[in-house]
Amino acid sequence: MAVFSVVALDELAAGDVLAPERYHPGRRARGGGEAVALGALCTVESELVAPGPGEARLTVLDTGDVSEGFVRGAARSCARAELGSTKKRARPGDVLVSRLRPYLRQIALVDEAPAPLCCSTEFFVLRARGAESIAFLVPYLLSAEPQAILQASVEGGHHPRFRREALEELPVPRRLVRRRRSLSRAVEAALAERRAGERALARLIRDAGR
Repeated sequence: MAVFSVVALDELAAGDVLAPERYHPGRRARGGGEAVALGALCTVESELVAPGPGEARLTVLDTGDVSEGFVRGAARSCARAELGSTKKRARPGDVLVSRLRPYLRQIALVDEAPAPLCCSTEFFVLRARGAESIAFLVPYLLSAEPQAILQASVEGGHHPRFRREALEELPVPRRLVRRRRSLSRAVEAALAERRAGERALARLIRDAGR
């Protein structure tokens, strides 16, 4: 089914962008309660790590290492000189959101890092403003409305991505913000259980191969 948007000239995006994807009506929240813009709850970090001398080892996360709220434990490790391309810095407590093909749901909380951590530049790295955890944002970002908005916000045909502004403007319901501490603890506990299961299975695989 065709989708139409009527936009006045003075409502065009900065630079008078005419790309039809920029004005998809699915990018607008449905409403239904008070909300806080996601960008008011966290910053989007962009510290880069280029190949070269430096840390002895780095843990490197690619988009395939992140899915459905969880960071795969078997991410590769390498020397900084072996990075191959520029990466972004990340650290435990950050939330990673891939801007590439949002239907893949490559969103997760960084729950631990055995070495200094960096990730693909396809990720937006969200970091809390202040000391409170932003783990509660993971289930929100994976829920139906934010997913629909992000998927409607992609631009480009070959490698469809959404822009930083689409993420920062997502409306986080105040009912979730008010419960952020308990929700964050619940997310962290769920990830700890999954991490324990991942390690137990890895031990069983190693034992089976002896």
